[in-house]
Amino acid sequence: MGYYGHRNYAGKIIGAGVFGLLLGAAAGMLLSPRSGRENRAKLRNWMRNMSDELNTRLSEAHDMTREKYNQMVDQLSDRYRRLQDIKENELDDFSDELKRRWDRIRQRWNQGN
Repeated sequence: MGYYGHRNYAGKIIGAGVFGLLLGAAAGMLLSPRSGRENRAKLRNWMRNMSDELNTRLSEAHDMTREKYNQMVDQLSDRYRRLQDIKENELDDFSDELKRRWDRIRQRWNQGN
């Protein structure tokens, strides 16, 4: 698998994480002062942006370990925590979901190299 295969697979994994987290966070969002539609749009946007950034970093990496991957996720989480109005538990849940995807990313990474 070539260079673009890693990025495509990682994107699918991250996309699945985004979808799962969106379903899990929906109930909590509906109880906030903002409308459910506003909350869902906001959640989708920052998750998509964070996933895209992680995808870009993965595609630019020359080698990858669990430690490096987790550092990438933590750096992005810290950045989004500072820059966005995101509930901390939502960001932590999403970061944890991304980290749980490491084994799948590693397997695909090793197949391509």
